[in-house]
Amino acid sequence: MAQSCLPPLSTPHALFPIQLLLLRERGIQDVPIFHDVAFRFHTPLDIARLEETPEIDWVGMNMYRNKEGYRGPIQRVRYLAGTTRLPFIPELGCGIWSHHPLTSTPGEQEFITLLTLMYGLKAFNLYMLVERERWQGSPITRHGTFRPEFAAFYQRLMSFMRRIHLPSLRREPQALLLLNYDLERYTALASTLHYAHVDLYGFPNELSTVDLPLDFRWNVTCEADYRRYDNWLGTVIRLFESRSLDYDLSDTHSSLSRLCRYPLVFVPTVDFMDVEDQTRLLAYVEQGGQLVIGPGLPYLDPALQPCEVLKAHIVAPGSTFYGGGSIWWVGQDEVSTVVGQLTHPVEYCCDNVQILLIQQKYASHTLLFLANPTAQHQETAIHFSGPRRFTNVWSEFFSCCEHETMALELEPYTVQIWEVHHD
Repeated sequence: MAQSCLPPLSTPHALFPIQLLLLRERGIQDVPIFHDVAFRFHTPLDIARLEETPEIDWVGMNMYRNKEGYRGPIQRVRYLAGTTRLPFIPELGCGIWSHHPLTSTPGEQEFITLLTLMYGLKAFNLYMLVERERWQGSPITRHGTFRPEFAAFYQRLMSFMRRIHLPSLRREPQALLLLNYDLERYTALASTLHYAHVDLYGFPNELSTVDLPLDFRWNVTCEADYRRYDNWLGTVIRLFESRSLDYDLSDTHSSLSRLCRYPLVFVPTVDFMDVEDQTRLLAYVEQGGQLVIGPGLPYLDPALQPCEVLKAHIVAPGSTFYGGGSIWWVGQDEVSTVVGQLTHPVEYCCDNVQILLIQQKYASHTLLFLANPTAQHQETAIHFSGPRRFTNVWSEFFSCCEHETMALELEPYTVQIWEVHHD
């Protein structure tokens, strides 16, 4: 086999701006300091390890999207919820820079903002609520007046935030899905194109991908692309979403204490994987966790040297008991069966696979978030057990009583929020 060595990881302190260390040394102790990593949650950034540094309180990521790119905000907030101390967006875009080809409409700003709340956002900075030079789509002009078509949503949002205490909302994800950090590093190694904002040109990824003849047993290039929905991890994500099963995202540098918050962890694995990451996953299983890996079983470290941490305990595909938990090595074709075995049915289910549904708890109540991320009008029915009373707490502020099914209609690219009362 050809030999290769991925570049060494940067330490958290090497990634950390020296200016923030100087602030702490000069007495800025009681003011929270966060690190804004813009839009990347993969190599060369390492959010899990950045948050291990004592000089900062949390890490945040920005959000600028049009409605067609709705998957980006969803996965980014899932990652913040599964990785950071505070799921925070330092720049939740109210508009966009003037050089971008598409300025978000008022409806898009509402849709994307509500999606971030739906998937677990706890704090945000509206950027730019008041316009500046070279900016488009701000709800407040430079003269301090409202643009009615943009400002109306933010007035409603502030009223909603006063009624619903955002930090107290609690999702109940059934699993943590891990991005494999070593696979992300492999993607960077096998790419020749790393220029800022080259994405605006829309070049296909294939133009910058290098074919490395390393004789791997599994399709590393396919499994390394976290944006694909036809690989192993993509199959897991599609199954969870089609069954309205909630989940968080993180990566394989997630701490053991964070892993242990989840009864179920999925991670895509191929020929190589970091020794420390494998050891931490094994410790998670030993403490009672259920670990699902695939399509491959690591037998090398990232330097492509022999490494058998997980492999030392797994003889063949299927389930293996270890400590208080178990490891499931499954191929892509078996993912559906294992997801069905290891997850439990949701309290509220939707009969339209186009509709996204997330349940959140606060106080003694339940909030149901439903989103239509399509360009078509959608109808659906929500099924549950026993009588319920529903109050629309976002748009219409009306109530309705239902027994075991509630019929709904959702306009294109909209979110509805219902408060559920158990009568």
